[in-house]
Amino acid sequence: QPVSDVSALHDLVLLKELNLAGTKVTSLDSLTELPSLEVLNLQHTQITDLRPLENLPRLKTVAVSRDMLPLTWSGDARFEVVLTK
Repeated sequence: QPVSDVSALHDLVLLKELNLAGTKVTSLDSLTELPSLEVLNLQHTQITDLRPLENLPRLKTVAVSRDMLPLTWSGDARFEVVLTK
């Protein structure tokens, strides 16, 4: 069954890597409760706004794909956005 809601992950506070590539997720708001998240794969999703991720203290890398452009995030973000095919 396709994933479209990740709110059930809010208790996984030790989660370091999350792969949502190819899912139907449209909002990242519920991921703001994952303080240990370091790597997030979002390729081929409907996400266009990365700003909810800016307060994740350990987030290092967010992978996105060209079909997601244009994206919005702050220049002050502490994470790197990696663009893939």
